[in-house]
Amino acid sequence: MRLTLGMINFQNREEKDNEDTRRDDSCRGYSYYKRDMGVYECISSQTKKNRLSGSVVMRILIACEFSGIVRDAFIARGHDAWSCDLLPTEGPGPHIQGDVLSVLDDGWDMMIAHPPCTHLAVSGARWFKDKLLEQEEAINFFLVLVNAPIKKIAIENPISIMSTRYRKPDQIIQPWMFGHGETKATCLWLKNLPPLISTDIVDGRVARVHRMSPGPDRWKERSRTLQGIADAMADQWG
Repeated sequence: MRLTLGMINFQNREEKDNEDTRRDDSCRGYSYYKRDMGVYECISSQTKKNRLSGSVVMRILIACEFSGIVRDAFIARGHDAWSCDLLPTEGPGPHIQGDVLSVLDDGWDMMIAHPPCTHLAVSGARWFKDKLLEQEEAINFFLVLVNAPIKKIAIENPISIMSTRYRKPDQIIQPWMFGHGETKATCLWLKNLPPLISTDIVDGRVARVHRMSPGPDRWKERSRTLQGIADAMADQWG
């Protein structure tokens, strides 16, 4: 697993130690900010500026995101946001390539998670009986994220069996509520976060995602968070 984040201990490394910041390949050009003696944290330059100016900054984990869309929306508003996925990030930015379960205890203020829905979404109910083991694993992964030791949590998934296996979602949103003229019902399970308020109700009720042609990257396109929704999350939860 490749990690580009964390509390990194330099006590066993040769260093010129009176610097408050440093750069390192493992941080992809981001700065190390000195938190304690010999311990540094990998943060963005914007976050460093905010901390030095006294601005309130949250450390935000965007779990199961490779696109960077939600991550970048929070970064644009000054937060220290990191995406995490088994895949590399599609665009430049702070990203943890690896198992998100290994970084849940890293002192995050908020997590927005997009757990895989293949074995949970009711749209695939016809295959449930053939993949009971995979479904149980998906349910357990979802519940681990729900119970992560993070103060503010939002879990996103389509209409799924988690409404009965866990509880009903706090909110169901649609793209047309946030400037995108299409339909894709998305459930949000929220902890210490308010429901999203629609920002731009538009015409258009086409099920674009549902009608996508089959192909190797269809699942990627279906999983992306739309920009209007990402911006609403960052504006209203950040």
